[in-house]
Amino acid sequence: KPAETSTTAHRWRAITRAQTKSSDEDILLASSLIECICDVMVYAGWKIHEAESDRREFIHNRFEGQIAAISKYSLQLRTAIGEELVSEDLEVAYVEPSHAFEERTMEDTYATVRVEDRSHKAIFDIVACTTDIGLQRRKNISCEAKVLLRPKVVLQSALDELQ
Repeated sequence: KPAETSTTAHRWRAITRAQTKSSDEDILLASSLIECICDVMVYAGWKIHEAESDRREFIHNRFEGQIAAISKYSLQLRTAIGEELVSEDLEVAYVEPSHAFEERTMEDTYATVRVEDRSHKAIFDIVACTTDIGLQRRKNISCEAKVLLRPKVVLQSALDELQ
């Protein structure tokens, strides 16, 4: 029964999002991003003496391309999550401490900065903690999850190297 309820909820979400799209979503999202960026800059100590509208215009003019790209990709992600993946559940992926490191399903946070040859050692390494969560999808409760974005982990050997 829970799988049916989940599938029904996903379908309703997809239908609702598809039917309530606004043609101005990208403009509204870009405007909201500009507002947030201005707020962060002011809180960080941005000393600009122009009016608030001039701050927004400055950010818009300086970062227009980047803001447009962020808006576009955010809306694409929302579409994928809300309308296209109706029969699948997305889940946060993380790794509990003490699990064996598996390169297929997780990523070593410090792999590029560590100097020793780890090609053979990583196979036997243990996870100390998760630093960045990942994303996985599962078609139903009994199905194995497919990792979409591997969680980043710190390995015990990396902590040992610090000592």
